[in-house]
Amino acid sequence: PDGVTANAVVVNQTCNGDKDGSVKLVALTGVGPFKYNFDGKGFVDQFIYGGLTAGTYSYIVQDSKGCEFSGTADVLAPDPIVLYTFAHGITCNSTQPGSMDVKLETTSGGTAPFTFYLYDNTMTVKATHIASTRADALLIHNFPGLDFGDYFVTVVDVNGCKIESTAIR
Repeated sequence: PDGVTANAVVVNQTCNGDKDGSVKLVALTGVGPFKYNFDGKGFVDQFIYGGLTAGTYSYIVQDSKGCEFSGTADVLAPDPIVLYTFAHGITCNSTQPGSMDVKLETTSGGTAPFTFYLYDNTMTVKATHIASTRADALLIHNFPGLDFGDYFVTVVDVNGCKIESTAIR
């Protein structure tokens, strides 16, 4: 063979912000053994790189004759899960309990099914809602019968990706 060719097999992040992406460099042509320089860290025998965040990584594959192939590998991040909440508070001197509307924003990432968890201020789960499809997760779900106090909402998708709200009153 007259040169080195290679490719990069990329595994993207599971969730937005994770550090679980990986790149496996594969020499396709050239004379082995091969050395690999990933992200400017110097030539080594290692050809699998893990614990990566989203980004573009440069690499060089060098064969035993000193011929090189250069390329880049793009580790992608899925869109973050974006939560919408609206609290229907208790009015003064009312015997009517409050409630909370929850749904995903249309720009939200994540993979169905989605589980919505409602916690009180002691972080005790008060209610759950499972949206089996993305379309269902985009529709408002109401958690009724809430007493006065702070509540928190966490949404978890099928991959374990999540968003946690701040305190909602």
